[in-house]
Amino acid sequence: MIHKTRRYLLPSLMLSGLMLSTHVLAGNQALDNDIPLVAPDKPKLQDKGALAQYAAKAEKIINVYSDSYPSYSQDGRSVFFVSDRSGNSQLYKSDLSDPSAPPKRLTQLSERVKDPVHLSGENALIFSSDKGANELWSIFKLNLDNGKIAELTPGESMQRDAPIVPELGKGQMFYSARNIGKIESYLYTQSVKVGSTPRKFWTGTGPSVLLDVSRDGQYALAETFKSVSSAELFLINTDTGDARKIYPREGHTAMFQSGSFSKDGSRILLPTDDGGEQGILLALDHQGKELARYTETLSNVGRLLGVSVSPDDKQLVVGFDAGDHTELRILDANTLKPIMTPTLPFGTGGALGFSPDGKNVLVNWSTPESPADIYQFDIASGKMTVLMSTVKPGLEELPPLTTERVEIPAFDGGKIPMLVYRSPTAKGPLPVIVFFHGGPAYASKARWEPILRYFTSIGYAYAEPNIRGSTGYGRAYEQADNGPKKVNVFKDMRSVATWIGQQPWADKNRLVIAGQSYGGFITLSGVARQSDLWAAGVDKYGPPDLLSLIKKTSGAIRAVAGQEYGVVGKDDEFLLALSPISHLDKIAVPLFVYAGANDPRVPRSESDMIVAAMRAKQLPVEYMVADNEGHSMVRKENQIEFLSRVTLFLEQNLSFSGKSK
Repeated sequence: MIHKTRRYLLPSLMLSGLMLSTHVLAGNQALDNDIPLVAPDKPKLQDKGALAQYAAKAEKIINVYSDSYPSYSQDGRSVFFVSDRSGNSQLYKSDLSDPSAPPKRLTQLSERVKDPVHLSGENALIFSSDKGANELWSIFKLNLDNGKIAELTPGESMQRDAPIVPELGKGQMFYSARNIGKIESYLYTQSVKVGSTPRKFWTGTGPSVLLDVSRDGQYALAETFKSVSSAELFLINTDTGDARKIYPREGHTAMFQSGSFSKDGSRILLPTDDGGEQGILLALDHQGKELARYTETLSNVGRLLGVSVSPDDKQLVVGFDAGDHTELRILDANTLKPIMTPTLPFGTGGALGFSPDGKNVLVNWSTPESPADIYQFDIASGKMTVLMSTVKPGLEELPPLTTERVEIPAFDGGKIPMLVYRSPTAKGPLPVIVFFHGGPAYASKARWEPILRYFTSIGYAYAEPNIRGSTGYGRAYEQADNGPKKVNVFKDMRSVATWIGQQPWADKNRLVIAGQSYGGFITLSGVARQSDLWAAGVDKYGPPDLLSLIKKTSGAIRAVAGQEYGVVGKDDEFLLALSPISHLDKIAVPLFVYAGANDPRVPRSESDMIVAAMRAKQLPVEYMVADNEGHSMVRKENQIEFLSRVTLFLEQNLSFSGKSK
């Protein structure tokens, strides 16, 4: 089945940056040539033995691979997917007739890949790949008969989103893209033949992304973001470029991240918050008139995600974001009335398309104890079976893990949801890593996370709070950190640290604050503002200076960052006061900093800035830079180095042996 459903899977693919989604990134400008790079630290000779020991432990966990981005072949007999089992994400094929057989590897590239789509009428796939994780995605074609790969979008480097190939679209693919330094986004159509030329048919005046294309290729759905909590939906004629805004109605605000056509193209299925707290699924006609509505009933907050439509246009599978986990709903496609709520383990994933016969749905799912696997969900029986019954080496060697869902009191009488992970074999009081997610419009979810599994396996507890600003808990909670209210985030951090420090399993003197991207900003804020609470910090590409970051990033980022943080030129004083770099004199704890050299969201210069400032003040800091990473840590060798170096760093600064007690 070619008609592509938008992906909304795992945290490693989605909302970990200072952006709305991985589809809307506009990147940073190139670093100024006159700004010298700050040299990263090299491991000391006397530490190599310990680092090798920790690396050996880390490698066993990193080798436990995950499978993602599944899609059916045209005949429904095979599934194409992406796996990191080789150490970097590559394409594979699995035959459904023999689930015990090892899958066939299709690509041998040095760069990561994603979004495989099987083309009708020819034995070929198209997929996306970038260089050094720089998020300048290009689209490629793989001939499955001879293994040859050709680039379909050579020339200008752009940030291209996942291609969509409509079933009756006469061999055309559609995609959205943007230049790295501009506000505008563009929609293109292009033949899947090698050497074809793209045709631009629409320009979005703000950060925009293609959501879906009708089966005949005549109409496209595009979303333009107005802010982090407001978007507009456009219906576009792909021949003429004529566009009509169809949602929300004038004077109203709503947020959504996906949208799909029905199979006959007459209806538009839109998961949205409709400006309120609950998840809503709307069926709209081409004028934007509401034809049917589903309101999430099992939770009074949360949001609906992507929609998969059955081949006969009779059923839908919809994802539901419940904050710390995801769920699935099966609805009647005409009335939008619920048919079934699949029973799934507490975890995270999504439904990624029906089989050609409509009997099964591909589901990608992971839990804290189980890496992302690909399943088939049988609609008739409600049974879900794993696609490939292959053994994942190293998984059985890990100690057991307990996952606890808690809500702790916030300063204003509200609640802060949090996930707490511990090995039941580890004896307390334990050092605790408190990890803050990126976004900020995202949430930490119960899922497979190698870093989490590694540290809990060597005797740490691991906590993931979803402080205000997190998604899946309603619109009000997501907006509770906007603008001047951002300072309340620091109060949530203190509430989290205080509560954890009071637990019998936690050592309040060995609390480590950690995070990536926006979570890195939280980490830097913690060590700068709350040195009394934290024993150390681990920052992955967090910005220490919001004013500097917003100035250096593109107009597209600035267009949506104003509501969340402030507007450059208007709120400069507030942005500076909010920034960790303005509170360096208060830092009194050691800090580990990681950066990707090719980061298009938070440029390496931001990490250089905090490291240089700490070195100038002779504050303890260790700096790791991966030359082949961007806003990421996707390569196996970098993950192993990071884990081993952070383990030693914490051992030396927390007086912790790194072994279970």
